[in-house]
Amino acid sequence: MKKLGFLFAIILMVMLFAVSASAETTDDGFIYTINNGEVTITGYEGASMDLIIPEEVGGCPVTRIGAFAFENRSDLTGKLFIPKSVISIDRSAFSGCSGLTGDLIIPNGVTNIGEFAFYNCYGFTGDLIIPDSVTNIDACAFHYCYGFTGNLIIPDSVIYIGETAFGDCYGFTGDLIIPDSITNIKACTFSGCNGFTGDLVIPDSVTNIGHLAFYGCYGFTGDLIIPDSVINIGALAFSDCYGFTGTLVLPNSVTNIGDSAFAFCYGLTGNLIIPNSVTNIGELAFSNCFGFTGDLIIPDSVTNIGDFAFNICYGFTGSLIISDSVVNIGNFVFSGCYGFTGDLVIPDSVTNIGNRAFAHCSGLTGNLIIPKSVTSIGENAFLDCNIKHIGFKGTEAEWNSIEIEVTNENMKNAEFLHFYYNPDIDAQIITTVATCTEVGRTVDVCSCGYSFIINETDALGHNMGAFVVAKEATCTEEGEKRAECSRCNHFETKEIEAFGHNMSTFVVVKEPTCTKKGEERADCSRCDYYKTKAIALKQHIDTNGDEYCDVCELYLPSSDCLCVCHAKTIGAFMYKLFAVLDKLFGTNLLEKVFDISDYCDCGLKH
Repeated sequence: MKKLGFLFAIILMVMLFAVSASAETTDDGFIYTINNGEVTITGYEGASMDLIIPEEVGGCPVTRIGAFAFENRSDLTGKLFIPKSVISIDRSAFSGCSGLTGDLIIPNGVTNIGEFAFYNCYGFTGDLIIPDSVTNIDACAFHYCYGFTGNLIIPDSVIYIGETAFGDCYGFTGDLIIPDSITNIKACTFSGCNGFTGDLVIPDSVTNIGHLAFYGCYGFTGDLIIPDSVINIGALAFSDCYGFTGTLVLPNSVTNIGDSAFAFCYGLTGNLIIPNSVTNIGELAFSNCFGFTGDLIIPDSVTNIGDFAFNICYGFTGSLIISDSVVNIGNFVFSGCYGFTGDLVIPDSVTNIGNRAFAHCSGLTGNLIIPKSVTSIGENAFLDCNIKHIGFKGTEAEWNSIEIEVTNENMKNAEFLHFYYNPDIDAQIITTVATCTEVGRTVDVCSCGYSFIINETDALGHNMGAFVVAKEATCTEEGEKRAECSRCNHFETKEIEAFGHNMSTFVVVKEPTCTKKGEERADCSRCDYYKTKAIALKQHIDTNGDEYCDVCELYLPSSDCLCVCHAKTIGAFMYKLFAVLDKLFGTNLLEKVFDISDYCDCGLKH
């Protein structure tokens, strides 16, 4: 009996819950349910142009737009108003509402934007502003919303963006800002968003860039910056992003470059450096990236190079160096790379050279070195390569055992086919040690006299010591520092600037008088250089009023004439005496005896 009562109580609670959660319809046509005092909009039977979702129903706040609530309501042709009470926009809530227009304003309380929430809502225009409250943007949330324009700024609050979340939103025309909170850029997330411009900066938090993540985003016109945190670059991740310019820097963290990852990114220029962390270069990974220049070095970490990986990368203008870790060189891998020059050395690890692997690499005009590890050479593997000498690291019998497709006539017609590393023939190994300025080489000389470079080491570079003073600088002359290489007679010099004089202050070395100027002198503290300055004459002093200087006895007449030239000529005493006589007796003796007239040469009367 007690068990029956308990069962009846459970059934009653379920019935009460069902009643509280049963769907109802507002006067405006909104279908809703209420759970725990919160309203979820589950459908709409209205037909108004603008879709104005109420902030509350029956006194309860509207907190959720339920799954499929307005799915495929393309007949709604006005604006959408979502109340600030909403915290979640569920799966396909507005999917297919292509008639809605104007700005889409997502309230600041929304935390979740579900799968396909606004899928195919291409009528929305203007900026798409994701509020700081959002943490989750699910797959295809804004797929085909190509009416949005301007920048797309994803706030730091977002920690998850699903696949194709913004796929084919090609109306965006500004910057794309991805926050540091994102660790995974999933497949097709921004695929087809060809309106984005400027640089693309992947934040340091990202470890994976999924396949097709930025496929066809050819509007980016600046640098592509991939941080050290990224491990995997998926297939077609940046394919057809031909607007990128500048150098592509792949960080040492990357281990996989997926199929077609950078295919047709022909705007990228400069050297392409594959980091030593990469183990796989997928098919078509850099196909048609003909903007790259310089050498191409496949590092020791790479074990597989997929078909067409560097097809038509004809901008490379230096050497092609393949590491000993590569086992298979696939079909068309370097086809059309006619910029490569010099020798081509197939590493000892390779077993297969695929169809047209090096076709049309016409710049390869040196030697072709093939190891005895190779068991098959595909059709037209070296078509249009201007190879004159083939060096095989084995015997003639081992060469004949290789499965060589009949189309490789240019190999059979090489001017010379040489077999070395072969104990049956008299080969000579010559080794030249690298120096500071010259490369080191190990050369195999065939019995016919032709030599192959089988190993080459870089020049050591100078091992420079510290700069030491070889000549001291002086006040007026430059000095010199010198650094020498410890391995050779090379040296480098640096100039030491002259110090300039370190002058003391001027001091008096000769006092002035009323007849002779004085002198000041300043000396350099580092050398014997000095400077002098004259000190002006002192004034004559006549304290007793006898018209003679107390110091030098120079006559200082108080007459009209201010010139003392006559006094200097005949002496002050004689001049005064005759001047007095001439004045008393009118004798004019100064003129008659000394030829001194009444007037000086200066024009003044005596």
